[in-house]
Amino acid sequence: MNLAVCGRDKSVWIWQSVGGGDWECLTVLTGHTQDVKQVKFHPSDEALFSTSYDNTLKVWTLEDEDWYNTCTLSDHQSTVWSTSFPLSATHLVTVGDDAKIILYRDRTHPQIVKVHGSAKVSQATLDAEGTAASKVAGSARAWKLMEIISAAHNRAIYCTDWSPAPAFSTKTEISPELSASLDPLSKSLGLVATCGADDAICILCPKVKSLPPEPQVEIDLSQPSETAAACVDSLEVVLRVPKAHESDVNCVHWNTKQFGVLASCGDDNVAIIWCLEPAK
Repeated sequence: MNLAVCGRDKSVWIWQSVGGGDWECLTVLTGHTQDVKQVKFHPSDEALFSTSYDNTLKVWTLEDEDWYNTCTLSDHQSTVWSTSFPLSATHLVTVGDDAKIILYRDRTHPQIVKVHGSAKVSQATLDAEGTAASKVAGSARAWKLMEIISAAHNRAIYCTDWSPAPAFSTKTEISPELSASLDPLSKSLGLVATCGADDAICILCPKVKSLPPEPQVEIDLSQPSETAAACVDSLEVVLRVPKAHESDVNCVHWNTKQFGVLASCGDDNVAIIWCLEPAK
């Protein structure tokens, strides 16, 4: 079991449990030039994501028992406060002090390649497309910027969390009423929650603006499927709670066992549990 921590000293520390309640420091990562605000492990790869005051998200990958900074995303204009991804790890979302939500898609993920075709392209093509490439366990990871959303919040966005996908998460329960109200893409990929300095919480659902021009498999967006999830190239705000707290909302987190249950906390010293219900 590994644990990652970060702080104002601009570093990321990775610890390993050695049993008996003891931990051993494996390495200290020092690539950021300002405070590091959040760290999250990748759901399946030996990779770690860190966000920082230096306006970047960095991807660190484990190779030959050492951690390396193999990718840096620099599309925010100010502090990157938080990041999250679905359990499938096909996509990545970041939020920042510039009040922007940025969606990326991993064009080398097996699900994405299955739909969109081979991701073996030149570095020049990757650069031209605004794709940041990284190396993970000997294979390329290419995070392509899909969309920048500026209308969800009007002040800094402090946190984001991506819910489990009810169609594929065996550990997540969902009520029949809520399930009936969800569109197939939300069932396939889950929902994104964000919060920030405007005291608001937003819920975003995945959308497909354009299908691949030459899909490698049949695509049916009317039913939940991994194929449909791989086509997602956009997020749409479907719910906004304007005064979720009396002051800044600092954190949101989905319940992983009950779909649609969200916890939030804010500068008003209050924690709130929210339950998503079908629209009436």
